[in-house]
Amino acid sequence: MSQQESMTILFADVCRSTQLFEQHGDVKAREIIATTLSALTQVTHKHGGRVIKTIGDEIMSTLPSGEAGVLAACDMQRRVANDLN
Repeated sequence: MSQQESMTILFADVCRSTQLFEQHGDVKAREIIATTLSALTQVTHKHGGRVIKTIGDEIMSTLPSGEAGVLAACDMQRRVANDLN
């Protein structure tokens, strides 16, 4: 019998990305989104997680526990609110 591993899946999406493109144009909006996804990747790794994939303005990660997922999500919110504005 194989043992099952517990993990948490976290999805994050850049809110109002359409407005970014309308206000800043394609090049600048893509730069903002890339910077944001890079920051979210760093937070994921800080909490022992792994990025599964990014698509457009979205990131999907796995984390080793529910607690790690919640802490990562909170840190992501703080990072975007404090560092990227």
